[in-house]
Amino acid sequence: MEDKKELLIRGLKGRADVYNFIGKYDNGIEDCKKAISLCKKEIPNSDLIAEAKLCLADIIGCGKSDYKHAEEVIKEILKNPNKKVIYSRGLVLMGVFLRQRGDYIKAMQCFQKALKIYEKLNYQEGIASVSNNIGLSYYNIGKYNLALKYLKKCLNISRKLSDKMKIGVACGNIGLVYSDKMENRTAFKYYREYLNISQEIGYKRGVAIALSNIAFLYEYEGDIDKSLEYYKRSLFMFEKMGNKRRVGMTFASIGIIHYYKGDFDLAFIYFKKSLDIFERIKDKRGCGISYTNIGKIYMEKGDFNSAKENLQKAEKILTELGDKIYLFKVYIILSELNTKIKYHSAILEFAQKAYSIADKIGSKKEKISALRAMGKALFFSSEEPVARAKRKEIKKSIITLKAVSYIKKSVLLAKKLNMKLEYAISLYELGKILLEIGKVEEGKKHLKTAQKIFKKAGAKLWLKKVKDLM
Repeated sequence: MEDKKELLIRGLKGRADVYNFIGKYDNGIEDCKKAISLCKKEIPNSDLIAEAKLCLADIIGCGKSDYKHAEEVIKEILKNPNKKVIYSRGLVLMGVFLRQRGDYIKAMQCFQKALKIYEKLNYQEGIASVSNNIGLSYYNIGKYNLALKYLKKCLNISRKLSDKMKIGVACGNIGLVYSDKMENRTAFKYYREYLNISQEIGYKRGVAIALSNIAFLYEYEGDIDKSLEYYKRSLFMFEKMGNKRRVGMTFASIGIIHYYKGDFDLAFIYFKKSLDIFERIKDKRGCGISYTNIGKIYMEKGDFNSAKENLQKAEKILTELGDKIYLFKVYIILSELNTKIKYHSAILEFAQKAYSIADKIGSKKEKISALRAMGKALFFSSEEPVARAKRKEIKKSIITLKAVSYIKKSVLLAKKLNMKLEYAISLYELGKILLEIGKVEEGKKHLKTAQKIFKKAGAKLWLKKVKDLM
């Protein structure tokens, strides 16, 4: 009789795993609770209670983004360190929730603790899982080489174990790193493998994530309509699954596409939706990203005080988290904002901060923006007409030449990496400075090239900027 009861509990827990896999989270939660209740009543000393709780926490946290509730479930499991494999799985899940909320230091402590236990036990499946999460944590703080080391370790072990789901997840995360390193063809190869595997095994969350990642590549290659199509497909799936964190992230991505299209009101709606979700699920990193995006919209609409307020909120959150990638973006926008309000001493200060981050993390994508920001900052921070009217003409020439040199490097790097929108934006900024210093024909030539790219991409915001200059 006891064997039959155990089989029933295992069946409920197994079905919950399947529901989690296909994105039917409410059904999965119901089965987990039934399994836990039945196990406590019939076989109270069984490890099945902890296994069902791990499954429940995974669904509540990773699926429904209810981290507070998920962490409460995990804390019960972490009270018993003697059951090493279950305890380690609890540590990894706790680390995942902490990482998703942006607490990278505490997350890494959980992962490293679990890794030591797994290595001591020579538990390969556990080593693969925790290596994946350590790799993602390094990715979040911009340490790409370390991220790839651990993610590829996860992929190699998963291939040996023939664990298709983990192979797919590792491929998706490796693609993220290569995408940030602007090795787009390599990134696309890994994303496509993730998509194919997820479709083959029916892993809906994986399909939706892969679609979203491919959308991001299309965005940076200048096909924003194709990008929007993929983002909407992934959003539909995330909303259907009830994955709040991913819905928030996709809202932010769709908002950026509408920003490129010049529809600031619609972009603002999506950024605000994104912020509302991240605040509800207490996702600090998500809030920092949302404040950055909202600040950018306020800046474009000319509400500089609101822009500054939101960007400062973002800077505070992202500095506390150590999230260099998004802090970089904040500094780029703050440099631009101070150019608009003509606060000259801060223009170069923020551009230099952004350049320093790009240099440290070694991201080619960020290097394009950093070079462009430095060029603009050098040029416009030296344009105080009254205070600096008496400076030597030769000094002005040196500053101008240096500014142009930075932006030309940005143009060349974007062209080399086939980042069409970034290439066109850098050409626009180069053309703008050349017009200001009287090199009209050269400036117009660059602006016309940029105009063609913006028109093909449907980037109406930048088309209007070019038109205003021309």
